[in-house]
Amino acid sequence: MRRCGMLGQSGWCRDASGMLEHASMPHPPLTFSGPVQRSRAAAGAVACAGMLLAGCQVYDFVPVSPLSLGQNSQVTTLEVTPFKPNLLLLVDKSGSMDLPLDQTNLACFTAPGGEVCGQVKTYPCAVATCPTRWSTLTSTLDQFLQDSDSAARYGLTFFPAPPDDDVDNQCDPTLSVAAPIPPGTDDSDSSLQGLANAARAALGGVQSANPMGPTGTGGGTPTGDSLKYFNSHPEAVVDPDRDAYVVLLTDGLPNCNAGLASSVGTPACVCTLQSDQDCIDARPQGIGCLDNQATVDVITELRSSKQITTVVLGFGADTAVAGARDTLQAMAIAGGFPARTCPNQKDPCGPTNPCDLGTGLCSKQYYEATDADSLRAALDAIYSGVGAKACVVPLPETPSDVELISVVVNGTPVLHGPDTWEYRPPGYPDWNPPSLRPNPDGPSLQFIGSLCAALQASSKRDPVRLEIRIVTPV
Repeated sequence: MRRCGMLGQSGWCRDASGMLEHASMPHPPLTFSGPVQRSRAAAGAVACAGMLLAGCQVYDFVPVSPLSLGQNSQVTTLEVTPFKPNLLLLVDKSGSMDLPLDQTNLACFTAPGGEVCGQVKTYPCAVATCPTRWSTLTSTLDQFLQDSDSAARYGLTFFPAPPDDDVDNQCDPTLSVAAPIPPGTDDSDSSLQGLANAARAALGGVQSANPMGPTGTGGGTPTGDSLKYFNSHPEAVVDPDRDAYVVLLTDGLPNCNAGLASSVGTPACVCTLQSDQDCIDARPQGIGCLDNQATVDVITELRSSKQITTVVLGFGADTAVAGARDTLQAMAIAGGFPARTCPNQKDPCGPTNPCDLGTGLCSKQYYEATDADSLRAALDAIYSGVGAKACVVPLPETPSDVELISVVVNGTPVLHGPDTWEYRPPGYPDWNPPSLRPNPDGPSLQFIGSLCAALQASSKRDPVRLEIRIVTPV
């Protein structure tokens, strides 16, 4: 069945497959014309309208042979490949990572006096029967990097970063990147796999059995000061043609701020150690106090001045307590990652994450995991969020009718609908999540479901050929 209509003096028809098969007009309706270069400026003409890269996915547009739309029409067919984002994993290797993942596991009470293992290096846990936070995090993250190496350009580093096992250095923050992300435009499968493998190698180079230092766990949780590294060295993750993410994986609350020394022993010092006396005894003073506000301020600055999005993933029982929730929530909101929305706008987001019915958002905007399965689920959810922008394609002009848009994917016409793609006019109010809204807020197409997944997986080796046609009146 063919559907036809008129637009001014122009006629159009759409056949049963959805192909916009004829339009009579003297000028091209949609042109991505002229030399299309691999540069931010050229890609920005379509994807960002020349604006600075801020919440905008940059695409590499490569002209291929056009398909004819009809008499007197000109259409350029485009191969659309989003540049992969830079994603740096900032991994907490503080002393608490040596503790059992499940401290009720009877196999973990192996320290003298029937105490829990992992509290000191001399009495480590036997991970075969008593998995630790570190053994679970590293094995799960290693498998994730193997399975998801085409999703992003991965890098990885650690905090704290003491040079040795001297306790005076236990709060040394991140000062370098263990598995760096190099600059460049190489998104080949071999390049992406190489970066993921380098991150895996760095992760495997740190063991609980080793003393505190470059190859061992141990120390405090200098989260804020470690994130400052990316403020002074944004090139570690920022690239003008890519989105930049830091994924913070931590099992505890930020501390290690000696500037809080004056608050020790007062209600202003929220002690993150086992007891208030531990915070009083800690040296230098102040390092045991909760360093929440300074950490949130750093994350806010990374987002506003460096365009670095911070994703917060709390792992382990310590992050599930009430006192941790407010801090992790503030950090996650400041990070600017796409808001987590409730399924069906009302259902819980997880067993311990109810829906805020007033907003339709998850009560916890940070990601939370307490075991290997929930950690993998959180990493997969972050993976989906990082790739979401690949599914939004800004348009250079506003069509007068959605029926005058034709989308062809790998040579096959695809009709618009709730499971394929939808048109978003300028000022569209219901972006879900809101951070996907294009900047500038112009017309765009949002791809959904399997089409979105295909765009996320698109690569130089196996690209998705995406053709967009728009008929406009003469």
